[in-house]
Amino acid sequence: PGHAPAASASLPIGIGATTAAFTMIDAALLRPWPYPDADRLMVVSTNLGRYFSPPAFRRLADQHDGLDHLTAAEAHGFLMNFGGQAVLVSGHRVSAEVIALLGLNGSLHPEAGRTFIPSEFTPESEPVVAISYRLWRTRYASSDSIIGQTITADGTPLRVVGVLSQKLDFFPDSDLLVPLTF
Repeated sequence: PGHAPAASASLPIGIGATTAAFTMIDAALLRPWPYPDADRLMVVSTNLGRYFSPPAFRRLADQHDGLDHLTAAEAHGFLMNFGGQAVLVSGHRVSAEVIALLGLNGSLHPEAGRTFIPSEFTPESEPVVAISYRLWRTRYASSDSIIGQTITADGTPLRVVGVLSQKLDFFPDSDLLVPLTF
């Protein structure tokens, strides 16, 4: 009878530990990423690191030898104004191939609006942005009227073209995607 409370207490601890371990293994190994050919995603780097200058990226893209979609992504903190308060919002500037790489026109299509079009990756195009599902929900009350509206980030007016899928977690802390132009 004296061992019954100890056994009763150890049972929930064992079940909790097993559940936590399975959850981590499931997320890391068993559940596939929602991106097309996710098992083929890789980071390309040089002996100088994984950072490339625009000319080096263009050379690599021109001589890609077997890479289906070579994408450049640059993390960037955008300063925005919400209700008279300056807020630093994390985002990424991305090159055109990110759409095909992550399947943004396929299984991860936008919740509202559209993805970027090729002409928006040129320096002379109108500045546009795709916002995260999280930002859309928290700052814009999930309103579809944000599509086509102009928001200002870093003092630059950006027209909102889409709301990214809530399943997109390739850039987990990013709330803005902006076309990267060279």
